[in-house]
Amino acid sequence: DPSALPESEVHSGMAELFLGRLHEARQRLEALRPRDLRYFKGSYDVRYLADTIVLVESVLSQVQWLMGFPDTAVRTANAAIARARPARHHLSLNNALSYACPVFYWSGRYEECGRHVALLDEHVVRHGLVVRRPVAMFYGAAMACLQGDASEGLDRLQRAIEEFRRLNLLARMPYYLAGLAEFLTQHGRPKDADAASRAAVELAGAQHEDWCRPEVLRIRASVLASQGRAEEVELLLVESMALAERTGALSWRLRAANDLARLWRARSRADDARAMLQPIFGEFREGFSTRDLVTSAELLRSL
Repeated sequence: DPSALPESEVHSGMAELFLGRLHEARQRLEALRPRDLRYFKGSYDVRYLADTIVLVESVLSQVQWLMGFPDTAVRTANAAIARARPARHHLSLNNALSYACPVFYWSGRYEECGRHVALLDEHVVRHGLVVRRPVAMFYGAAMACLQGDASEGLDRLQRAIEEFRRLNLLARMPYYLAGLAEFLTQHGRPKDADAASRAAVELAGAQHEDWCRPEVLRIRASVLASQGRAEEVELLLVESMALAERTGALSWRLRAANDLARLWRARSRADDARAMLQPIFGEFREGFSTRDLVTSAELLRSL
């Protein structure tokens, strides 16, 4: 209903994001940009110390990243934080930081991610917004794993997941489990990685979280690759790419394509790998300094 409160529209956009209806989410959220919300802003500030515009921009930043606009996503995330900070809208700033941390992390902007994780953690403690604490724990632990502190990082990842469960925050859980599985594989714990990735796939299907299911399938494929199950790996990567294309998640599609290109290159199928990867890489119009696009460019040169 176009006359619905903007808060209802934002939550509809969030639901569309979770269900992997990214085109619909983007259209709905972009229709709620600040010019359309100015006359609502005052009442929301008074009632909740929260700005609906900040939530719109926070959710939109993740939709933009998933759809293949990583630079735009970072600008939108920074705009949300900048809007919330001077007004001292604590709930808004908490939301903005929680949505921004994964955008920086996915883009490979690890220094910025670490800085915003620290801000989120400090903000959670200061204002008692405990439901966001495991978000800071998870991305802080992921950063520790990337920086070589595997034993401490893996333990913190597991504690973050336990905290999500304790607080009954199960949305996004398939992504968190898959992220844990990826690091477990990289650090020589194949049995634990297998269990975590299997649980992630099952939960993504059960909760209809198509926003992350392509990435969950890709990580499950990487776990199976470490077990030498090449045929299953290829099938999962193809499935991941097909689902990502169907939902509009170009960024996840590129990640799966990178992995499939490596697999085909190892099987002396360089021409097939290049023919598959080149058009997906060519769909991007920005973000060429981000981690995944740099990886794709290097792969294409090697092919």
